[in-house]
Amino acid sequence: MHEILIQGVRGQERTPGEFRRSQNWISSPDNRPTTARFVPPPVEQLPDAIEAQAADAVTRAEN
Repeated sequence: MHEILIQGVRGQERTPGEFRRSQNWISSPDNRPTTARFVPPPVEQLPDAIEAQAADAVTRAEN
């Protein structure tokens, strides 16, 4: 799905459809994760986090 969503936009040449390999964060005034508005799960926790999110989506769809 990710690969399809980023077709024709910035970053499409990177690794579409693959998990990221380094930590990222959003909206930091000094470009540090400690001051970021949002820091997603660390790379090593991604598979479990994605699995939990998918399970939650299924549960919500069933209700």
